Amino acid sequence: MKSNGDDNKTYGYELGRWITPYGKDNTSIPGGWVIDVTDFRSLLIGDVTLETRAEVWSGTWEVSIDFEFQRGTPTYKYSAVVPIMQYNDWSWTGINFGKGTVTANNYNGKQTGFNISGMPSNVERTSFRSIISGWGQAYPAAPGGRRFAEWAFRKHGISIDDSPTFVHDMNGLGCAVNPKVVKNQAGNWTPDRAGWCPGLEVPVRTNVLASPKAGGSFNFNYVLQEDQWNPNNLTEKWRDNGVDTGGAYYALSTYMVIESNSPISGSPVVSNRP
Repeated sequence: MKSNGDDNKTYGYELGRWITPYGKDNTSIPGGWVIDVTDFRSLLIGDVTLETRAEVWSGTWEVSIDFEFQRGTPTYKYSAVVPIMQYNDWSWTGINFGKGTVTANNYNGKQTGFNISGMPSNVERTSFRSIISGWGQAYPAAPGGRRFAEWAFRKHGISIDDSPTFVHDMNGLGCAVNPKVVKNQAGNWTPDRAGWCPGLEVPVRTNVLASPKAGGSFNFNYVLQEDQWNPNNLTEKWRDNGVDTGGAYYALSTYMVIESNSPISGSPVVSNRP
């Protein structure tokens, strides 16, 4: 995305994500897939160039984007977006789940623990905008033959200052009956995936801090649930046994959105926790 006509400034921000249907377009869905991008309103002004990318195994996609505006006065006049994690280039370049070295702040080479400092003193609302979807058919499978990370239901979450604060429930979305899902696809579209469906936009998960942390600093961790998959040992952490060589991955992006009724000066600094 290029904002305000500045071709020298490119933002690799993920405004939204959808899962392409099997061999079918989405013209059967009135209005198409709808994603609220209000969080990016500080950038979506003036001349803006947007980029779309389709990850498909066959065929090509032609994409059209329309903006819908709702008249009204925003609760907060000013806002800014700060990227925390952007492991979302492709399905298999996200966080490689169940392999490698896992620490409190790093998952198999991907930083998941951060310190956020320099919060502007006038911030009145602080929220996190996350998009996450799993890919892969790795073993061992969870109950019901649910392989990782496309099928296995998980409860990931965000911890603030090392205290569990928000939960991201990667459960089924009712793919077969969900009215927003493209029907009669040419593939295995009806079974519930973990938090997404073929032919549907991936949910945007918004979490608002009880305190905006104005003028302060805090620690942020994204915690992937590894246990609770083996009914015979609920504390066992899942590890990819390599039977399926494709692996298990989570494509994940998280942005912090700060808002205020007075102009926001300065930008918070996001640094890695050791």
